[in-house]
Amino acid sequence: MKLFQQLIFSLFFLTWIGACSSSQDTVSKTRDTEASDSYTTAFPDRDVSDHLRDARQAIIRIISTAHYNSYVFENPEVRITDIRTNRLDNIASQQYTNDESTAGTSIILSLNSDGKALLVTCAHAVNSPDTLISYYSGESYPPNTFVETISIKRRQTNLLFTPSELSSFEIIAEDRLTDVALLSATLNSKSQSEHRSLPFEMGSMDHLQLGSFLYVLGFPKGFPMITRGIASTRALRPHRFFIMDALFNPGISGGLVISSRDNFRNFEWIGMARSATSSQETVLIPRPDDDGGGSGQQRIVRPYNDTVFLGQKNRISYGITQAIPISEIRTFLDENSGVISRHGFDY
Repeated sequence: MKLFQQLIFSLFFLTWIGACSSSQDTVSKTRDTEASDSYTTAFPDRDVSDHLRDARQAIIRIISTAHYNSYVFENPEVRITDIRTNRLDNIASQQYTNDESTAGTSIILSLNSDGKALLVTCAHAVNSPDTLISYYSGESYPPNTFVETISIKRRQTNLLFTPSELSSFEIIAEDRLTDVALLSATLNSKSQSEHRSLPFEMGSMDHLQLGSFLYVLGFPKGFPMITRGIASTRALRPHRFFIMDALFNPGISGGLVISSRDNFRNFEWIGMARSATSSQETVLIPRPDDDGGGSGQQRIVRPYNDTVFLGQKNRISYGITQAIPISEIRTFLDENSGVISRHGFDY
């Protein structure tokens, strides 16, 4: 009898354990498959490398270079009116050519069978000023009066880089206020096989919450990289950006920002990396055109005896990155739907 009671108790205990296990499995599966109202704040608990591989195939590195003619006026006597009424090479003390380049990341929105690609990026990554002017400063000179140097843009070269080609792109639309630009380019057959249009749906900023886990993909310093960040603010008006703690380096502007609402089974596109906060410092530098009479380490340890100049240096505050929200990007694309259609894209 005692043995019979023990068997009954063991059977009941096993049945209870199985019921609990079944209940837990059901809850776990429900949590895995159902989408949340907010982008998750948790770290991935599954392998997401396939999603990230697809995302990387939808981004391309870009570089925009502005070519300038620059003129120097050694005496503080030339005003803007003089520049407008005279040939610059007649009144300038010196003249030279120089280039200014900006690098960034672009996202493939559409890729046609003929290789024609529609891309989106940050407007500042493909724009440079037409004219740069510096004035003599100091107590002896009235502010913004006497021109010291002026640089006038002659042309601009826009290039995109893939593992198999270097080709040009065209800027077909831009909004400098929201900092978004549309590009058009044609990829060769090899690049077409290496890239694809963005496979993720547009998300919604209504789902972004404090602490949402984000992935950022781009080309900082020209290297293809994936980093992660945590959302610290939401993109509420009048701000046109949200803040995350992802690391930022020049070249990641326009980088893809994605997040998930269903435990990383799928991702949504929620924005583009835009900029980092920075502070400007005044530093002492050698004469800008002086090579120091040596090279490499020799130039570093060699005493410098020439004139010392003041220069400006931007110091990036790493870990404070601004991102353009998907709501701004969606509005920009809707406003330029006609431009997109005229260039042969169905997006």
